[in-house]
Amino acid sequence: VLRRAAGGRAVHLVNSDFAYQLPDSPDIRDDGGQAGARSFLAATAWRMRKTLLLPAEAPRPQALRFFGHTCFAATDAVQVVVSLNGRDLATYPGSQLREATWHEIAVPTDLLRPVNEVVFRVTGQPNGHPDWFALKIDTTATTSRSAWSADAGATWSTADLSLDPGTQNGEFLVRLGAATDPAAVARPEDFMGRLTVRPAREVAVQVRGAAGPAQLLSPDSPPREIVPTVAAGVSTYLVPEVPIYAVLLLP
Repeated sequence: VLRRAAGGRAVHLVNSDFAYQLPDSPDIRDDGGQAGARSFLAATAWRMRKTLLLPAEAPRPQALRFFGHTCFAATDAVQVVVSLNGRDLATYPGSQLREATWHEIAVPTDLLRPVNEVVFRVTGQPNGHPDWFALKIDTTATTSRSAWSADAGATWSTADLSLDPGTQNGEFLVRLGAATDPAAVARPEDFMGRLTVRPAREVAVQVRGAAGPAQLLSPDSPPREIVPTVAAGVSTYLVPEVPIYAVLLLP
């Protein structure tokens, strides 16, 4: 509440409630990007597998992406190996994957199939701490194309994808798509129309004593008069809606 030079008071109403929708990913994927759980590899016999279906009409992917990480203190005693359709694509020293983020691997287009199997394993000397690798799971996904093995791939389970307590099911955050440029910057059109403001409604402003009508000013609507209700020595102004910003000029 600020006093105006001409007398009276001005109540500034600011609403910061909004929703931001990320642009939908064009990647071939079964996950929605929500990392609700994890699976991890701490033994050389353990495996994580993600199956990705490539539609015949889809552009040929150039890259494999996965959201995973090693321990913040991981050493190079462990190596993380990623294979596609039986061929090793990349081997990461443990210290190289400490950041929990999307990692990208180039994919030879002649290796792609209508049904593609991505398998993660660890080599070297993995252990419970600090030399393990974790892959994130979207627990809201229900396509059942992710699997876990404790016997080097002899048998697989889709019902529980992790040795963590409880049942971890869903889809691993593993995708096929176009290669990205790490130096690229976002364009304005990437964000247009993605922000949705949730207006504040029925905002009550109260002042002591019996007061007269106030004027509501907002960049989103014409000026309007707000008449208060007076009860128990308090005047209450009910502002119908504040999308982002409004000023209530009290008498």
